[in-house]
Amino acid sequence: MLFFLVVLAECLVLLFFLDMLFFLVVLAECLVLLFLFALFGLYVLFEVLFEVLFDFDLEVEPGQKIALVGSTGSGKTTVVNLLMRFYPVDSGEILVDGVNIMDMKRSFLRDNIAIVLQDTVLFSNTIDSNIAYSEPYVEKELVVKAAKHAQAHSFIKGLPDSYDTIVGERGLGISGGQKQRVSIARALLKDADVLILDDSTSALDVN
Repeated sequence: MLFFLVVLAECLVLLFFLDMLFFLVVLAECLVLLFLFALFGLYVLFEVLFEVLFDFDLEVEPGQKIALVGSTGSGKTTVVNLLMRFYPVDSGEILVDGVNIMDMKRSFLRDNIAIVLQDTVLFSNTIDSNIAYSEPYVEKELVVKAAKHAQAHSFIKGLPDSYDTIVGERGLGISGGQKQRVSIARALLKDADVLILDDSTSALDVN
């Protein structure tokens, strides 16, 4: 009889601990679910409060020139970044010649777009090589033609070695406006189907 009572007591204790373990497992699962719901809620709140582009619709015809004007942070550069697929499009779509850019290879898309950014990127190389970056084997006459269109030819001719002058990384050795003109010449030489100028004249003088 005593043995039976001892076994019964042990079973009750084991059942108690099993119930507690089950309760703790369920509690942990509930806490994890609450945490995930909270994260999702914060994400939705962030999307609503900090959405840059909302109900944005723009159609540009071939050969048409447009300008996006707005205050700082209004989303002008974001439009450019979305078009270049620097950011993924999370709603809506961007079509080029009726084709969704998400269905295009990035390399193909970017090969057909020339872009000049406000933060000019030049490499430690000659002026000629920087302009002809996308067309390294192009004829020198076309490089000069692009520089003239960008009004960079005059200052380039005044450099110690003209088009063979080596500039430092990020254009060290020439002014901000000169760097932007070289960058514009590079974009013009590419002769892409789409040309984007993202505040690319901010350092240029009025002339």
